Amino acid sequence: GATMGPESGTSEVACEAGGKVAITTGGGFSIRYARPRYQNTAVNGYFDTVRGTGLAPASGYNAAGRGLPDVSLLGHSYLIVVDQSLVLVDGTSASAPAFAGMVALLNSYRIDNSSSPVGWLNPALYATNGSFANDITSGDNKCTSVYAGTYGSYVATCCTQGYTTTTGWDPVTGFGSVKFHDFIQDLSGVTPSSITVPSSSGSSNSHFDAWSTKVVVGIIAAVIVVAAVIFY
Repeated sequence: GATMGPESGTSEVACEAGGKVAITTGGGFSIRYARPRYQNTAVNGYFDTVRGTGLAPASGYNAAGRGLPDVSLLGHSYLIVVDQSLVLVDGTSASAPAFAGMVALLNSYRIDNSSSPVGWLNPALYATNGSFANDITSGDNKCTSVYAGTYGSYVATCCTQGYTTTTGWDPVTGFGSVKFHDFIQDLSGVTPSSITVPSSSGSSNSHFDAWSTKVVVGIIAAVIVVAAVIFY
């Protein structure tokens, strides 16, 4: 999923189209794939929270389907280079590779601490019940956008279908926006007190820093490739 807000110094909310925002974060329930067991607690918790309230979604969805997304990350105003020009882009095609970089760092840290790679990530995420995430409780995914003819200008087109954020897991931003430090701690398999992660104080692990550099470069390259596909 995608969020927005911190890039402009405001509170983090679900990414919603309109104005200078090009996309709305996706989410919902699959009509093709059944809900996996590891999602039951989180998804049932969502339905318990919204049942009988104004947050309950309009009919027409498959409540037994696989819930989406699992997690989110900032998805608005990624600065990339296209044809030698700096361009701001939006999308889960930006937030997804950024999160993939975090997963690569997680596996690197686990291996560095004599553990195995995390393996199948999804059940591991749900086993924490989202303790690593910033719970997003503002926004919805009921609107899409129409390009207004001027670069960076979009008009939102909305409908009754869709979902609204709430506490805990929801079909807008999943568990919420991933907090990198907590993500590494909660899924590293290492006692949290023994983990040294780069912080604002400047203390860091040299192996971690080396991998950070590699992954940041990888993320930038991935986003540039995505942008090239979109624009060409």
